[in-house]
Amino acid sequence: MKDRVTILGCANASGSHRVKLTWVGKSKKPRCFNNINKTALPVHNMHQKSAWWLCHRDRIKRTFEKIPGCGSDVSSWLDCDADDAGFQLISDDEIIAQVRKPNSDDDNSEIDEDEVIETSKINNSYAFESFAKGLMQLEQQTDSVSTELMLLKQLRERAAKRRQSCLRQSKLPFKPV
Repeated sequence: MKDRVTILGCANASGSHRVKLTWVGKSKKPRCFNNINKTALPVHNMHQKSAWWLCHRDRIKRTFEKIPGCGSDVSSWLDCDADDAGFQLISDDEIIAQVRKPNSDDDNSEIDEDEVIETSKINNSYAFESFAKGLMQLEQQTDSVSTELMLLKQLRERAAKRRQSCLRQSKLPFKPV
């Protein structure tokens, strides 16, 4: 027999504050808990006909209302998506139009001409592979000059050294406590 259950687990990022695990099932007295003391379980047992999380609403409200500054905002936070189904049916053309739509913000629309556009940093492995491919291509050329080959080999070796130094774990100085 299959049955729907919902499990709610909650903790802060560091794990120092944890809320007791909550288990939501359909039946008020599940058969799996017949001979078990429910208060001894590390789980808070709740029931609801659809086994959905809405039974947690009051508990969530009470918890967040204890936090200073939250007050009545909790109800509006929980109700903000009540009429939203959580998805939209849009076509591919509408998705492309949304992505290509320019920002209408006044701050972002005026771009300084003097502003320098930052490029992403190329990693050492990619640089080594590029120099190696360039060296192979230059060696295949009949009109290549030996100074160009030597320069490209030096650049490839520099990228190889940097790649190796990044792969190795650097030694940390030992500081007794």
